[in-house]
Amino acid sequence: MSLRRISHQATRTDIYQNTDYVYYIAARILNLSLNLETRRNSSKDLPVIYAITPTHARSQQKAELTRLSQTFLHMSSFHWIVVEDSRKKSRKSAKGVEQRNLGISWLRKNVDLETQPGVVYFADDDNTYDLRIFAEMRRTRKISVWPVGLVGDLRYEAPVVKNGKVTGWRVSYDPSRKFATDMAGFAMNLRLFFEHPDLQFSHYTRPGSQESYIISKTNITLNDLEPLADNCTKVLVWHTRALPPNLQRKIK
Repeated sequence: MSLRRISHQATRTDIYQNTDYVYYIAARILNLSLNLETRRNSSKDLPVIYAITPTHARSQQKAELTRLSQTFLHMSSFHWIVVEDSRKKSRKSAKGVEQRNLGISWLRKNVDLETQPGVVYFADDDNTYDLRIFAEMRRTRKISVWPVGLVGDLRYEAPVVKNGKVTGWRVSYDPSRKFATDMAGFAMNLRLFFEHPDLQFSHYTRPGSQESYIISKTNITLNDLEPLADNCTKVLVWHTRALPPNLQRKIK
């Protein structure tokens, strides 16, 4: 098993600009290409999964990233982009927006779409993933969707599928959203980010609507969504965020 690590320190060229504001991103990107040696020769024709993971310093960060890396090490044709949070707080507080946008920017600058097809997935570090979901999302033609467990005070949230088409959403928070999926519940074909140069997340979208916002920017319809996980009847992703431990106790 091999692990190749390429690090890139964000500079002023990594500025994210939006209308009247300029945000200096003091984040760094760690690009990890993970491949099993035994699968390398057989995976040349597979679309690459580009997983973008925002993260921030906290007591459980190393544990959660270790768990995630142990999952990803089982994948072939897989590229992990980890974006560390800034040491300084910016004027905008939308969680994960700058990190995910920086990951998208890296893809546009460094990936040759014509020679390497791919799928983009926003894989947060506080989730647990069944390997089968990665095998399925690799087939994504435009945007694929599936259920997510332990989210929104429900056992699971999921797209409603009838006759192989998504017709609505089983969610507790704001079911009126056009694309009421969770961040862990969809993947996008890499080509969409080149066909839509302005495709990224927004600081001006209300909490809980980032997913619907970015999918809407592609101009696809509900009918275009591709239901995975056995027509969205199986849960293969869960929110399993570890609670911050109490580290104040002193040993006598």
